[in-house]
Amino acid sequence: VGARSLSTYLVLLMLAAALPILAAGIYTVQHVAQSYRDSSLNRMLDITSNLGQAAEADLLSRATMLQAFGAEGNLRNPEALDKWLHLTGMGAHSSLAVVTPGQAEPDMASSHAPTALATQQALAAEAPQGGEPRFSQLFFQNGTPVIAMAVRPRPTSRQVLVLTSPPADMVSTAPSQSSDGVLIAITD
Repeated sequence: VGARSLSTYLVLLMLAAALPILAAGIYTVQHVAQSYRDSSLNRMLDITSNLGQAAEADLLSRATMLQAFGAEGNLRNPEALDKWLHLTGMGAHSSLAVVTPGQAEPDMASSHAPTALATQQALAAEAPQGGEPRFSQLFFQNGTPVIAMAVRPRPTSRQVLVLTSPPADMVSTAPSQSSDGVLIAITD
């Protein structure tokens, strides 16, 4: 009986000595896990902020290119519109139209442009004189999700250039696939 109570006493003494070490280990693991979660969240927020800024800059540079083309380009020729779409790397689902607000049909359109589109007319009516480009919400054209952008080529121009394209063609910073299997969606 004495040996048993001595061994029980020694086990209890070892547990009492190990308890602070065990508590410190649990606290450290919890603290490291929380720190890792916070770091991951901050990293994700930084990445999404940078991606959003890059996408916005990409859209604005596309609008500037379109405005420069309108200011200097030949807007009376559908082949010139097709050539601009090709040179800028826009896909086959992209279209470019020269629209005068209030008219039912575009003045000129690329070969892939629909003849009349309510979104084109609405954006043309909203396009301010020489101001910032206007962007539509996501909509479907021939079964393909697209967005439209409207710019005035010159501040005094009555006509408006309306570019309609899938988001992946308009924003090059939005890859269609990621090697890590991560889905990237850009929303306004």
